[in-house]
Amino acid sequence: MARRRVFKTEAECRHLDLSTRRRLASGQTVGLRKSPSGCGIDAVLDDVAVGSLPDAVAAQVASAIDRGQSFSATITECWESENGVKCLRLKVEYLLEKGEPAILVPQAQPDQAQQPQPAQWRTFYTKVAGVSFDNSDGSSRQAIVRSCRSGEPVRLIREPDNPHDEFAVMVVRRRGEQMGYLPSEVAGNRQGIGWCVGRGMDKGYRYIARVASVGQNEDGICGLSLQVTFWQGSLALQPVEEPELPPVESRHDTPPASPSKPQDKWKTTHTSVAGASFYIEDGTERQRNVRTRPQGEPQRPPPPRTTSTVKQKSGCLTLLCIAALFIVVVLLTR
Repeated sequence: MARRRVFKTEAECRHLDLSTRRRLASGQTVGLRKSPSGCGIDAVLDDVAVGSLPDAVAAQVASAIDRGQSFSATITECWESENGVKCLRLKVEYLLEKGEPAILVPQAQPDQAQQPQPAQWRTFYTKVAGVSFDNSDGSSRQAIVRSCRSGEPVRLIREPDNPHDEFAVMVVRRRGEQMGYLPSEVAGNRQGIGWCVGRGMDKGYRYIARVASVGQNEDGICGLSLQVTFWQGSLALQPVEEPELPPVESRHDTPPASPSKPQDKWKTTHTSVAGASFYIEDGTERQRNVRTRPQGEPQRPPPPRTTSTVKQKSGCLTLLCIAALFIVVVLLTR
């Protein structure tokens, strides 16, 4: 009788296009198959190779695939290495038949396993939620977002008394204009992303945020993404001086919430600054597909009225009939 077995391993993702890179998120299911060269195992998403398993594990998995074994893998964590390569931690499940060898994952040496992670500044990208609503003072967040520019510094302010999220973090311009909130999965680690900005701010960690990009969808609703830099390491070792910030990129890495957990706030994602495309979902149906004119924006003139071609042809035929009838009457009266 076959038994269900599980092992955990990692995969490095190289030479990925931007759209595939954004889809790699915690909870995403990927497949495993032998690489075309035949000397490795690729993690596959929609028939596209997104990463490769370590050689020690790949050799065992390749032998099992040759025996007819099948594997299913789930991404449990995503991160970027110091050289910018995206890495995945995978949970792999398979059925082990009696008498077949199990997949053995080499364990790290004790001195390596106990070695702490190096303290350093890290950067991630995230969307800003709630940019379609107005502020309590009546100001339009859409007008504020439209006036933002890439690279502009913004402030992250904790709002512990927020009735909807105890880890809520506001996104505010330096002049105090609120643009929205960090998504709940980023502020409170709802989806296991690991940033936990709200929790980290409560402990005293610093978070340095800048505008990454601003885009607009077909309905005229603007969205915003941020670059956030934070200290990864002991709070006692957190430097006082400002870090050297990396160049701003037009992207965000925040994975969407799990489909099994309905959202009470709309979410926005984008692909690029030029020709940005947005996906908008508003669980409350408030202001969906409705564009309000921000303060200070001139009202657009109404489009010119056009006459139907059918009506034009009908009018011409009527005039021709009247003219013909008039000519007939004149000829008969002579």
